[in-house]
Amino acid sequence: MLAGDTHELSNIVVESSAGALFLHYLDKALDLYGSSVKQVVYWKFEKTHNLSRNEIYAHPEQFVETIRAIFGTGTSSIEKDMIREMERSSGLTRLDSSNLVNALRQLRHALVTKGN
Repeated sequence: MLAGDTHELSNIVVESSAGALFLHYLDKALDLYGSSVKQVVYWKFEKTHNLSRNEIYAHPEQFVETIRAIFGTGTSSIEKDMIREMERSSGLTRLDSSNLVNALRQLRHALVTKGN
């Protein structure tokens, strides 16, 4: 194996591990509303955007669109609750509490950085 291949493989492992942790913390946040709500959110995301649950990591904007489509006017408080739960379960602080898309990007970045 070449040195470049080793570095690329290392990056894939970090991304994969970060992606799994990202989904774990997102699951925790959605669990606030029950397992059936979580299943509906993931189902709607997959059907609306033709993306799998695992692709939320790379497509937080589409995921938040799904949340907003489902919850409508109640979305703001739901997003804030989800951000607080992601902070609590991950041990990270200072995620953008006013914007779920930004908070998801920050979580992803923190997990990748932590893995390197």
